Amino acid sequence: MSYTDKQEFKIPRHIILKGGVNVETLTGVRTMTYLDSQVQIFTNDSGSDLDCKLPSAKDGAFFIHNTGANNIHIRDDATSVTYAILATGQGCMVASDATEFHLVIKA
Repeated sequence: MSYTDKQEFKIPRHIILKGGVNVETLTGVRTMTYLDSQVQIFTNDSGSDLDCKLPSAKDGAFFIHNTGANNIHIRDDATSVTYAILATGQGCMVASDATEFHLVIKA
């Protein structure tokens, strides 16, 4: 998809996503939905790797993940494709087109 040639929409203030950040300790597989916050800060104190499964692809959707302890695998719920394995202190951003998520950045 490309943008139109219409004048861009300008926001003269910073954006605040009320309820847009979730801090959570995972104890098992976490399956996300579009009711979840776009920024997820997970702690995994289970002693083993855990999965975070993304919802089905939706054009323009994105999630930002960060982890505290033990690995968290960011996966596609339908295909089990792994987009990132986050170790302690790592994060990533995944964004979706109409058909699948893509890893945008991992740090």
